[in-house]
Parts: sequence; C-alpha cells; structure tokens
Amino acid sequence: MVGKLTKRCAVMNFGRVNFNKVLEKLNDKFEHVQVLEDLPDLKNTEVQVLCIVGGDGSMRRTAEYLMSEKIDLPLLGIAGGTANLGPLIRFDLHRLDFLDESNFFVYPVDCLEVSVNGKTVGFAFVDVVLSSFVVGFTGNTVENLDPEFFSRGSFVEGIKKAVGDGRTKFSRNGVELDHGINEIKQVIASPSNPKNRFAGRLASGICAWTSFHEHSGVLTVSEDFLLDADLRRDETTGRDFIRISQILFGSGDVIGVENLRDGTALILDGEPTISLKHTDHVRIGIVEDAVKVVSNLPKSLDLAPIGDVGRLHR
Repeated sequence: MVGKLTKRCAVMNFGRVNFNKVLEKLNDKFEHVQVLEDLPDLKNTEVQVLCIVGGDGSMRRTAEYLMSEKIDLPLLGIAGGTANLGPLIRFDLHRLDFLDESNFFVYPVDCLEVSVNGKTVGFAFVDVVLSSFVVGFTGNTVENLDPEFFSRGSFVEGIKKAVGDGRTKFSRNGVELDHGINEIKQVIASPSNPKNRFAGRLASGICAWTSFHEHSGVLTVSEDFLLDADLRRDETTGRDFIRISQILFGSGDVIGVENLRDGTALILDGEPTISLKHTDHVRIGIVEDAVKVVSNLPKSLDLAPIGDVGRLHR
C-alpha cells in the first residue's frame, strides 16, 4: 500500500459482518473516517466517499437517497447482506486490503426507474422482478416467500403461480410487442451493468448485444420460474426447452407492462415494493449514470458480482 488515501470517508453499517473489523480497515485506508447514524447526517459532513456495509437492498435505498437529495458522492459498497450481487457492491473485506491511491477508481452505473400508473415507485440496480413470490433468507436457508408477509418481516411460504398469460401486454415506446408465451411465470428486467459482461457470449441471447450500447437494459419474459429457491443444480440441465422472450431497450426507451394478474409482486433488488392489480400499468426505463461507485478495478475490467455473504464471510 502506498500510504493512506487522501480522502475523508463517512460510513454506515447495515450489514452482518464484523463492523469493528470494517472500521479498522477503513481507518487504515482513509485520512479520516466518520461513522454515521443516519443518512441525513451526510449533510453535516465534509467527506469525499460514502461507505455502506450491507447487501443489495441497503445499497439501493442508499443510492435512492443520494439521487433524491442530489448528493454527488461516490459509493463504496462492502458486501455485508444476504445478497451481494449488484454493481454498487465492489468490495468485500479481502478486496478492501488492495484499495490505495494507485487502485482507486470511480465510475458511474445505470439503474432502472419503475413507475406504476405514472408514479415512480422506485429504482433497481440489480433487477426488477414481477413474480408471485420473493426469494429470501430465513436464517441460513433460501426459500420462496410470500411477498406481503416478507415486506412486514414475517416468513410465510410463497405460492408459485403464473403472473400473466397471452393477454399480458408488453410494449416499447407505446408499440406493442408479441411475446408468444401463453403462461408467464416471471418477468425480470435488468440494467446492463457492466455493459460488456456478456460480450461474445452469444448463448446468453439478446444479453450479448448489450455490449454495443453504452446504456441499455434487458427484459425477459419466461414460461418457467428463473428465480426459484426450489431449483436444484441437477434440475437445471435435465429440463426440456424453456421458452423465453427478451426485449433489449436503450436510453430514452420506455418498456410497458399491462394486464398482469392481481397480486403480482413488484420486487426491486430483492425487496417487494407493491402488490399490483391487473389494471395497473407498469413502466420501466433507464436512468443513465445514476450514481458513482468506488472500485479497485477500472470499469472495463470490473465484471464479476462480489457474491453472497455466506461464501465470503464465514
């Protein structure tokens, strides 16, 4: 390490890791470290970096706060949640050891903005999922859970059922698109962060085309449950063809979804947001360069998700 970073850092803990160990490492890296009790305390600080310890949900809520308050601070995300897969989390405790002045990169990431009936309900940096259940942790076990109970902190088994059918409508900029699936089990949309993750991997379908676009997203309509806690490794290669339809969308595009079944959950980065009615109109678009992140790799090389907390912090 080439000396401390000549930057001041504020940190908040939403995670399950040893926070004292995190503070020890941050104090070794930064000129000054200030622990925050609440995000609004940021307004009373003079820092150059905001460090958050947590998972994808905590990172999304933090990013939404920065966006709403127009606070231009790079986000240094340290894996500490039950799911740590998104682009806002670029560190675990091991990666933090390699952060110094020569390995300090800041770059912007996109997200998806989701509105229902014309009102913005939230943003997603990992994915927007339309499903009858949410995949969540109960202790150390991953299960399919009821979204309404999950959002209230209770764990009740979710019911796996279709969210749409041939009457469910999808559109790009008002032009209806034929998805060709009679029973829709899940709909999943993701921003292409980073854009070149699937470059050259044509088996990934339309995702391989995201490398041609600086800002883009993909929406997938599936006749099977792609996100499913019951799925086992030996089942993934033993299935028949799974029919999916995909839409690639870019800057300025608006993807519309209508005629979903009553009770379909709108899930943003793993967190249920609202329960939809079949009359609701869902709209999804890209927010370019929504927030900045800190990494010890340049954007062109920073491809892999950090991973889950169990694997990294046992």
